[in-house]
Amino acid sequence: LKANSADESCFDLQQALPQLLRLLDGSTSSRGWKLCPIGVSNAAWLLENDHREGWMIKRVSRKRLGSNLPTNLENCDQLLQRFPDLLKDSRLAFPHSTVEIWSPNGKKRFKSDLLVARRCAGVQLGRFIADLDLSTWQDQERLESVCAGVGELLADFHRQYSDGGEVMYHTDFHPTNVLYDVQTDSLTIVDLEGMGCGGITDDVEKFALLMKNIVGERYSQAFQQRYLQMAPEEVLSANKAERSSSKSTAASSAELLYPLSSLASATAGNAREGFQTLSTLAVPETGLDAQKSVVTLAWLISPSEELTAPKVQPVRRRKAWLLHQSGRKDGYYLQHVPEDAYGGCGTSIEKKCEEYINEFPEILEDPHLAFPHCVIPLQPLALKMPSAGKVFVAKCACTATLEQFVTEWRQEQKDEEELKLIFRQVGIQLSESLGKYTTPITPQLRPSCVLYEAATGQIAFADFAWPGDAMNAVSAVDRLGKSLRLFADHALVEEFCEGYAQTQRSRRKNTWSHVCWAWSSPRRSESSDEETELHYEEETELLREETDLPPADCSTM
Repeated sequence: LKANSADESCFDLQQALPQLLRLLDGSTSSRGWKLCPIGVSNAAWLLENDHREGWMIKRVSRKRLGSNLPTNLENCDQLLQRFPDLLKDSRLAFPHSTVEIWSPNGKKRFKSDLLVARRCAGVQLGRFIADLDLSTWQDQERLESVCAGVGELLADFHRQYSDGGEVMYHTDFHPTNVLYDVQTDSLTIVDLEGMGCGGITDDVEKFALLMKNIVGERYSQAFQQRYLQMAPEEVLSANKAERSSSKSTAASSAELLYPLSSLASATAGNAREGFQTLSTLAVPETGLDAQKSVVTLAWLISPSEELTAPKVQPVRRRKAWLLHQSGRKDGYYLQHVPEDAYGGCGTSIEKKCEEYINEFPEILEDPHLAFPHCVIPLQPLALKMPSAGKVFVAKCACTATLEQFVTEWRQEQKDEEELKLIFRQVGIQLSESLGKYTTPITPQLRPSCVLYEAATGQIAFADFAWPGDAMNAVSAVDRLGKSLRLFADHALVEEFCEGYAQTQRSRRKNTWSHVCWAWSSPRRSESSDEETELHYEEETELLREETDLPPADCSTM
């Protein structure tokens, strides 16, 4: 198939539709055919006709995900050699053909191909769920029956496609990859080109977790219990061993590996209130590419919401991104944390997050703090690759960092005095936030990233220091001041310090006045005020000296 443009990023399948139809069935006309995009990534389509079965088309890379892993096409070929009946299985939409994409002049082959599978009846299970009214008992029982059917289908899939005790897992089994046809009450599994690849074995855990988050425990249990009744012994034995060794590819801390009763799962669910561990995201040998995984990330974080053109924006100087969707007010701050981060301190970052949330439940709703509320484990597809770490997720209404705002402000040569007021407000907000979430028994929060929403003036802090971080030896104001020094001049950082010190002074004065209220000697209060005044003048000067230090490495987590 020849593309309409030499630029691979501008490939338009709609314009190439007549060519595609000629290749698939010799049609000379595209009349009556409809090409319907699936999802928001512009990489999957349904090719439909009212009088023909049609096809499912997916654009896939020709590159290997890892040095020891096959391409999508190679994997499909290998699977068909091992399981020839894959193409005959009416419950599966397994790719049966591939279409190469070439430049308009036919001299350069593109880096991606089109995989073709038969068009299956039905809608994505997530779409079916969205159309139900779960306040009625009829739809509740209907969905419970469908979820049990999915469990039976997956168990039979695992049983039928195993070879010498090796089970072929789907590797990306979630409601979007299951179709349900209401008219025939039938289920179909799609998106099978990664089947059995990369050592991923979390089909049950992923689907159960997502269903629990979307519609609740009842339907997740219906799926799991039916699966358990029919699952092949190889799967159950393997997962028992996995549970004992704590090497789950999904939310191991939530104990979601095939719970045997509603009570067991309910207990696990209660443990997950506050900080949560989401399902696993598989990553290639090159590591996490948030841009390429944006749809999956958005789905994992908010599975019950319809995706509306999700986009990620990288945060400079750190392995982090801002995730936002069109038409949505709130977004997320995503931060990649290597597996060995602070490994010698004996306390995991997840544990510290849980401790903070238990101590201050309101921290998750604070608009001035992008505090992590869940984590996405990353699993490498390449078996020789070390652990890929985790992605910590925090709610965040801001769409940019303060550094981005300052850069754009200066490019437009706007008033520098307004910038000083913003930096002073950053210092004020840091003092107020620390005052809310610091006690004698909880360590001080130490952010190193400032997020800023220009339209509303919203300030939020992110990227906190945790146990084992080398930057823990410094105070919060010093840690953030050093980060600000990387993109702001001395005058702006000084405004930040002044704002912080001024607010600290005001807070401590109020505390001192409260303590001295019952005292009768005005001289004592006056003297104390003078001492406090001197203390804060010294503190302000110390802050200026500290933030004048050469910029240090601000990488965290």
